[in-house]
Amino acid sequence: MRDGFGDDWGVKPMAQYIDIPLDKYSLRPLSCLNVADVNINWKTASMGSVKDIQTYCGIEDAVHRLCQEAHAPAMAYDFLAWDSQHPSKS
Repeated sequence: MRDGFGDDWGVKPMAQYIDIPLDKYSLRPLSCLNVADVNINWKTASMGSVKDIQTYCGIEDAVHRLCQEAHAPAMAYDFLAWDSQHPSKS
């Protein structure tokens, strides 16, 4: 049976390499963690805060490490970060 996220399609191995979008929804929750040695004010962070490739890679690597420890793909963090700031209206 295919569950939409199974190894039959090669999704699990591929998902571990996808970078997350670095916007205010994914950056600001990182303020409570010491995730990367980058010069960012996490509480006001947005896309414009990521000024160079070193900052980008530092944040992406840190998020991927955290998610690896949690046995989850980094995109799961992005979904959680987005969903937690956009409650369902139903």
